[in-house]
Amino acid sequence: MQKINRIKELSEDDLRHGLQYGKGSWHDTYRHSAWIHVGGLDYGLSEGDLLQVFSQYGEITEINYPRDSETGKPKGFCFLKYEDARSCVLSVDNMNGISLLNRPISVDHVSDYRRLEPKEEDEPQQSLNLRELSHSSKDSEKKHHSSRSSSRHRHHRDKR
Repeated sequence: MQKINRIKELSEDDLRHGLQYGKGSWHDTYRHSAWIHVGGLDYGLSEGDLLQVFSQYGEITEINYPRDSETGKPKGFCFLKYEDARSCVLSVDNMNGISLLNRPISVDHVSDYRRLEPKEEDEPQQSLNLRELSHSSKDSEKKHHSSRSSSRHRHHRDKR
C-alpha cells in the first residue's frame, strides 16, 4: 500500500504544479522505457485478462507473467511493454491503486527491464511477444483465405 500511495503522491504533485510528461514530470525519468510493473494481481487472472485491462492505454507488445514452477499458477505480478512509453504514463496514472477483482494493484514504471535468467530447477519464464503472434496469425489468415478463394474458383470453373 505504501508504494501505491507514494506513486499517487508523485502524480498529484505533478497535477498541483501543472507539470506534464516531457516537461519536468516525475515520469520523465522513465521516458526511455516502455515497461511497467503491475503487482498485487489476483492469481486467477490470465494474460488475456491483463491485455484486456491494460490495452486501453496503448498497444501492448510484450507481457511477462511469471508463474510458479511447481503449480503453474501466476505469481501475482507481471511486466508489460507498451509500444510507446507515453502509454506507461497513462497506465501508471490511471491504474495504480485501483481495485481489480477486489485487490488493490500497484502499477509503476520500470526503468531498466531485464528478464532474469531462471535457475536450473525453475521452469523457464514465458514471455509473450504479441507482435510475433500478431504477424504469424495474419500470415496464417492470408494463407487460409487464399486457399479458400482458389478452391472456390476451381469449384466455380468445374461447374461450367
